[in-house]
Amino acid sequence: MDHLRLQQAFDRYLDLAPDGKKTVATYIFVDLMNNVCAKARTLDFEPKSLEEYPLWTFGVGDDLENSDATLTPVAVFKDPFLRGRSKLVVCDTSRNGKPFGPNGRAACKAAIDRCADKKIMFGMEQEYTILDHDGHPYRWPKYGQPKIPAETAYYICGVGIDRARGRALSDAHYLACLYAGIEITGTNSEGTPSQWEYQIGPCEGVSIGDHMLAARYVLWRCSEDFDVLVTFDPRPIDGPWTGTGCHVNVSTEEMRSEGGMTHIMEAIKKLSLKTAEHLAAYDPNGGKDNLRRLDAAMFCPNVKDFSWGVASRSAAIRIPRLVSDKGCGYFEDRRPSSNCNPYMVAHRMTATICLDE
Repeated sequence: MDHLRLQQAFDRYLDLAPDGKKTVATYIFVDLMNNVCAKARTLDFEPKSLEEYPLWTFGVGDDLENSDATLTPVAVFKDPFLRGRSKLVVCDTSRNGKPFGPNGRAACKAAIDRCADKKIMFGMEQEYTILDHDGHPYRWPKYGQPKIPAETAYYICGVGIDRARGRALSDAHYLACLYAGIEITGTNSEGTPSQWEYQIGPCEGVSIGDHMLAARYVLWRCSEDFDVLVTFDPRPIDGPWTGTGCHVNVSTEEMRSEGGMTHIMEAIKKLSLKTAEHLAAYDPNGGKDNLRRLDAAMFCPNVKDFSWGVASRSAAIRIPRLVSDKGCGYFEDRRPSSNCNPYMVAHRMTATICLDE
């Protein structure tokens, strides 16, 4: 059965409503290998609050004698795929009462709780690349590459079949996130054909990671429906093409208030002293993945030199033009990799600019 007929066959079942108050809850979590995973369960009631969602477990293959890890619900969204009363449940992971795996949520929350008075907020610009089943960039020539203009900005925010490839997936993901209640604020095509971006936030504190994890899950589920692959590899395509990042926008209450530029500059100074620590936290392999992007790709900061600038997309830290004109707001760190752990990014940023650690 071809993919279109398979989707049409499935659609007829979406009108089937569970009996009584039964609810399908899909638990979303990060496994030991840093993969986003999910498993669904039936609840005999429709929970009215986060606390009513029960703990669950999943099996981990690293220890056959102690294989169960615990899933603790931390955020709930509407399910855009099963719809109705169905829910998506983002979970933290632990084993024997201790944080488990690469999730990093518990440590992030602990750091943010220590400086709750700062009211730190984050937004993240998640870039990704669409691929065919064979790993080839989506709708690229099988031999060679698309036209390479003098400036790859030709493709950014592009419209038309020659400049934008995969818009249906991007729009489907956008609408699905809005339905779910995920804080998605926009989307656009990027500097490489079949490369896209969506923006999450602003979110207060650790919730940025919860919304990012939910949005990534929704994207991968949408990619199943469109029969394509999605990669967050920071440098999936060789040649004169843009890398794939996850810029993070950061502000505290002081930065957002009148005269906030002074506090933005103080934060930038602190960041300049912690370059190695931040690069190590900005991808899941201690900075090695991101090095391929920062060393070679376009529109990226130089990995060797810390810099900042107003409206500069070659600097490590960019102050948006409108923020500079207003004198308060937020700054953008352009260094995080597309495959970054959002909890680790938020944790590292909080430790540097709020806790002086």
